[in-house]
Amino acid sequence: LVLAISYFYSETLAGQNLTLRMMSMVTACACFIASFGGQSGSLTLSCFGTIGVFTAMVCSVLATRLFFALELRLFKRYRSYAAGNDIHFRSSMSAIFPVIACVTAFALGNFLLQRLFHVGNLNDLISGFLFDAFGGIKREPNNGVMFLLLLDLLWGFGIHGGNALDQVARTVFTAEGASGGIITKSFLDSFAVLGGSGATLCLLLALLAASRQASNRRLAYSAAPLALFNINELLVFGLPIVLNPVFIIPFILTPILSMLIAYGAALSGWMPAAAESVNWTTPVFLSGYLATGSWKGTAVQLVSVALGTLVYLPFVLLSDRLKESRE
Repeated sequence: LVLAISYFYSETLAGQNLTLRMMSMVTACACFIASFGGQSGSLTLSCFGTIGVFTAMVCSVLATRLFFALELRLFKRYRSYAAGNDIHFRSSMSAIFPVIACVTAFALGNFLLQRLFHVGNLNDLISGFLFDAFGGIKREPNNGVMFLLLLDLLWGFGIHGGNALDQVARTVFTAEGASGGIITKSFLDSFAVLGGSGATLCLLLALLAASRQASNRRLAYSAAPLALFNINELLVFGLPIVLNPVFIIPFILTPILSMLIAYGAALSGWMPAAAESVNWTTPVFLSGYLATGSWKGTAVQLVSVALGTLVYLPFVLLSDRLKESRE
């Protein structure tokens, strides 16, 4: 992701100079590594997964822009006129100092984060801020609505919402943290994030039912087996939902609607509370039964999926119209 964003972003800055574009990619990758150290300064393999997507986007854009700003100034000031030098050699030589300056700047930025805020990286800083902001919201269902709003909003910007809010989920929505209330982590996993964050099982069904774009339908078929186990990265990054102003609206609203339906069913006494802890990868419909110990849990999930699909339908049609108009 870092290399791809840097490559295409540098096209407008470097033109046909492929050497500079390659150097900007190397710079962006090095800056990403320099800015994603852990608490001990080490880089773990998980940093290169979906945890690091937001930092990857920020680093690739900022590092590429900074590289070309420095390269332009230094090239004009110290350009080489040595005999026999071609443009690729001159570009490589002039890029050495901008690369060093960019990596140093990002490493210093991460060092300051660790010293001033006592966090390992930018993602940890955001997670800590959200946990502090969330601390005062205890009443149901307000805490559930706010949690889902933040969770899906973060995903919309490419931040792994589940990891960013994991500390909140484990402290506020455990049975003890919720004081035995209806909304627990198991409740949210079973009745709000149907198919993954954003209730994307509903989006998948809406794409299969209404989308006229062959690429969308192929993506939906590819994502379907994983969506049954609440794994939705194929849709979130493939459609994409990240930075998509059309799909971010139902992506936020649908899980909140699903949670309120289940909350109302449990509050009225029709559906038993989700007393059993269920792993988040448990397939949809089976998870509702296991969490509540009743077929009514599955019935509530069916209603939520049907209504959520209806919420997504107009946005799928709007997205199709926008794609057709661009074509």
